Amino acid sequence: MKNVKLLGFSAIVGMGLVIYGGTAADAATNDLFRVYNPNSGEHFFTESTSERNWLVAQGWKYEEAAWATPDQGEAVYRLYNQHTGDHFYTKSVTEYDWLKTQGWIQEGEAFYSDTDKTNPVYRSYNKNAKAGAHMYTTSIIEHNSLISIGWTNEEVSFYAANPGNNTEVVDKDELNAEIANGENISKDDYTEATYQNLATALAAGKKVAADQKATQAEVDAATEAIKTALNNLAPGTVDKTALSAKITEAQNYDESIYTSDTAAALATAITEAQKVFNDAAATQAQVDAQLKNLEDTISALRVSVDPTALQNSINKLAAANTASGNNLVAENYATNTWDTYNAAYQDAVTILAAAGTDPTVTQAKIDTANTTLQESFDNLVFVRNLSDLYQYTMTLSVYQSIVTDEMKAEIVYDSQTMAALDYYQMGLKGNYEQLFEADGRTPTADAADIVTQVNIDDMISQIKETLISNLNIEYDKNQANIIGKVLTISTDDELTAVVPQITVPTINWAAE
Repeated sequence: MKNVKLLGFSAIVGMGLVIYGGTAADAATNDLFRVYNPNSGEHFFTESTSERNWLVAQGWKYEEAAWATPDQGEAVYRLYNQHTGDHFYTKSVTEYDWLKTQGWIQEGEAFYSDTDKTNPVYRSYNKNAKAGAHMYTTSIIEHNSLISIGWTNEEVSFYAANPGNNTEVVDKDELNAEIANGENISKDDYTEATYQNLATALAAGKKVAADQKATQAEVDAATEAIKTALNNLAPGTVDKTALSAKITEAQNYDESIYTSDTAAALATAITEAQKVFNDAAATQAQVDAQLKNLEDTISALRVSVDPTALQNSINKLAAANTASGNNLVAENYATNTWDTYNAAYQDAVTILAAAGTDPTVTQAKIDTANTTLQESFDNLVFVRNLSDLYQYTMTLSVYQSIVTDEMKAEIVYDSQTMAALDYYQMGLKGNYEQLFEADGRTPTADAADIVTQVNIDDMISQIKETLISNLNIEYDKNQANIIGKVLTISTDDELTAVVPQITVPTINWAAE
């Protein structure tokens, strides 16, 4: 902390600024103020408001009134030590004169000690301190605390005034309340002239409120001055443009689509905003408050919809996916059907999140999203098991016009494998055609035809027959092994062991 050097009292006296209380005959009650020098540790006592205020301005700390002094009684004298900067107070003339011989400067009568002697002022002494060596207090607790830490008990030095002798109790409650009212006023809401009148009255009122010697008449006058200034405030220029626009916006909302409570709140907010808008005496603060209230009320609007069915559909999809081993993924389905489903799902999630807050998300929109989601799932074409079988046996590639491009993209094969496949390509082509022609169909390039029309058992049987009839044992070992693996598959269980079947998620939408 920066160490600020406070002016010594010799300097203050030299400037003619020391004006201590003396008899203070002009006040019914004399408060003895206590201020503290944080650098020297001295506590200084004075009845003079101007002396107190000057010291505070120099960095001393004001510690409120120490005690009340009587208008008359035994004089208490003040001395100043120009070497230490310390002050001493005593009602003993002998002590007062002796200290003068020790180099202390006599400063005359400071205040009076009450002759009733009912409120003692205790004095303690710190032999280790150069300044602030003596402490004066009416608090026996504070006095004993100092004694307990090594200060010397010098008993009672003089007496404070008996509170029962006070002739006037000053009530400042109303003044302080009016000061608080004035400080809550916004300068921007009123004309400069009328607000300046209030500022002047407030400044004067604060001085009276802080003055320990202020009379009730002074307090009452300051209170009335603030009241008058408040009553005379004239509204300044008020901008209602934004409020007008927000009222119009709020009136255009279709209250029928919102919940009854939020719609009622909006109607109330509009009414209150219109009152302020039509009030010629409304302040800018009042206008701004209504604007914010309208904005908040609009933000709180909730659309009256029931998204339960859509939420249930999304929940069922999650449950079905989990039950099937999380197989509701793009790689398990034909690309075009998956893209349709995925778009419907994302749209459903977005609409569900906005339901109740976005006025464009109507019940019809929610219901449509739910129907679209269910239909897109039901229309998914499962292709993953067929692709796995193709990857293992490499046989489906022999009729490449039937295999879709997205399935081909999943296959990894080398030139040697393709050489073996080329051998029996033409043989299998005829068998595939027969499978479709048996149902009166013509082979197409749609993978869905393979999934829905080809019986896996029949397909395996046809592959075996074709390979056996066309097998050329002169092909190398690698080619024979590839074909041999196909020949070893004779049942569905063996097929599952070689190519694990994937559980396809299914949903009964009607079930609860």
